[in-house]
Amino acid sequence: MDASSFVMTESSQQQLPSDREATPPNRQVFQLQPETILSSEKSFYISSVHTFVYGIDELSSGCGNSSGVRSTAGGTFYPPRETSPQSKPPQHIDEIAMLHLVHPRLQNYSYTKILAHELLHRYRTLTRSSVKMIALTYDIRNHGTRTTHAASNREWSEDNLTHAQDMSSIMDGSSLDLNLVMKYLPTYLPFECNRISHIIAGVSLGGHITWRSVLDCDSEKYNLVGIAPIIGSPYQTGLLLDRLLVQSGRLAERDRLFEELKTTSRACFDLSYEELCAICFDSCDDLTLRRKWPRELHRLLSHSDKLIFDTICTSLKIFILNGADDTLVPSSFSDDWIKHRQNSQDPLAKQNLKVFVQPGVGHLCTNEMVKLVSEWLVSLFK
Repeated sequence: MDASSFVMTESSQQQLPSDREATPPNRQVFQLQPETILSSEKSFYISSVHTFVYGIDELSSGCGNSSGVRSTAGGTFYPPRETSPQSKPPQHIDEIAMLHLVHPRLQNYSYTKILAHELLHRYRTLTRSSVKMIALTYDIRNHGTRTTHAASNREWSEDNLTHAQDMSSIMDGSSLDLNLVMKYLPTYLPFECNRISHIIAGVSLGGHITWRSVLDCDSEKYNLVGIAPIIGSPYQTGLLLDRLLVQSGRLAERDRLFEELKTTSRACFDLSYEELCAICFDSCDDLTLRRKWPRELHRLLSHSDKLIFDTICTSLKIFILNGADDTLVPSSFSDDWIKHRQNSQDPLAKQNLKVFVQPGVGHLCTNEMVKLVSEWLVSLFK
């Protein structure tokens, strides 16, 4: 599979190589680099989650793929190597880091597999730490081999009245899966370890899931040390209400909503359902708006957003990466959370926060973003 055929956007399907030949790829989109040494791949079935783990064989040496298999300029993948006696992992390791990677909407684990190879190669190249790293990924709910109803992955503009419910339930379910894997994967690994540190990174919908997963994770118990949401948002009520009103052609109601929030210094999750309806829904004749944004959905999303704003511990290191020209998940829907964090009285809140908004970039995960994430990963274990 050609890595450059994967365009890292939430709403695009995987392109076939023939499509790539007809349409030159966007050179900003992340691709495997020619010098990248691919990591070993193994898989485990954890309940119903088929989990792919990268870098286990390399733990014995802490270096790259000893067989010298590299990506080509186009990022061609080679079949996973079988474990040889020379590359078997050690029976005991003092400390490892597990990097959990979550793919975007309409993609599958093959997408984040590319990220795993690149980030592990860069980490092994740059780090001077004794902490070794493996990466893992899998199909999120209703995606890849776990697809049960493909139409539920469509947007409102594609005639899916329950877009918000469908996407939010995927976030919650995939967050639970992530924490299940975090809890049980160590029991499947062919070695013992004194200490395991966890990091979560995701792209687009995977970025949303990265934020949501912190709510389900006991950070201290499982030693979650950092998250890196890429083109994701901690503010789902604002993001999805904006998308709903734009895709419904209700720009006047959208402007009225966000002007009201600005004037009153509130967020969408601070509004009662009655207040929201009075501002956005009651003044127009589109009776489907309430069906697309029912009362219980508003309650659920508002509750999750409030928890993300108020309960994420300040000791957690967070790296937010967005595109300045992103119209699907605008970086502005991270700004309120960032300001809230920076205004905290706890000095760790600002110290452990890093933000990168790449100029001239839309809804893409870029080579520059991946480079910066790899450097951030190294900084976690100095």
